[in-house]
Amino acid sequence: MLSPKERDEIIKSIGIYASKHIASTYEISFNEGDSYRCRYSTDDYEDNDEDIDSPEYEEWYAIDFKVLETIQDGPNKDPRFEYITISRKRMPSLVTCEGVVVYRT
Repeated sequence: MLSPKERDEIIKSIGIYASKHIASTYEISFNEGDSYRCRYSTDDYEDNDEDIDSPEYEEWYAIDFKVLETIQDGPNKDPRFEYITISRKRMPSLVTCEGVVVYRT
């Protein structure tokens, strides 16, 4: 099992790759079975909305992708929105960019 820090580093490496291939198409799959064809949108840190001085405060790196096509629907995309987010909280099992494996569990 990967630690939160290790999962953050994986997501950051995907973000670095995506920022260099902005106009490319990605296929992102999750362990739950859902899969999406996407385009990179943005990346930034998110938090759990706790006060920064609170012991419950938590921050993590996340990447948003605009969904171009739903290959297999599932729980990692809210149907009200056009985007999916990957992060240590929502780890993909496979990320490919036009046939190149960017990440695989």
